Amino acid sequence: MVSTFTIPENIDPILLEVWLRREKKAFLAKQQTAGVPRQVPPLNLPLTYAAYLSIVVTIVVILLGLLGGIESDLILKKAFPVMLLFFGIGYLIGWIINNSIHESVREMVREVIRRSEKNGTEGELHS
Repeated sequence: MVSTFTIPENIDPILLEVWLRREKKAFLAKQQTAGVPRQVPPLNLPLTYAAYLSIVVTIVVILLGLLGGIESDLILKKAFPVMLLFFGIGYLIGWIINNSIHESVREMVREVIRRSEKNGTEGELHS
């Protein structure tokens, strides 16, 4: 929405120009950030894998217990330790995946830096 207002006659044109530039810059900055999606915080892979794996295994244990006709208190006594065990296994799997991803990214960055340094020294030799 564009609004109009009257400009007083006694205002200094230089001040008006400075104010208009500032407002234009603020408007353009707001327009640029409006199209940029918010950054999502990175996932904690070990906890994500641990939670998913423990929930899935717990559901499977409960369903198998119900299908087998086992009493509910015995099902829960079996499901809880299994849930904790697979939480640990999922955490370990997530930790390994997280570290391997970070290490591969580090290696790619090192390779890019090495190639840029190599290309930079070749460019200096040819000049």
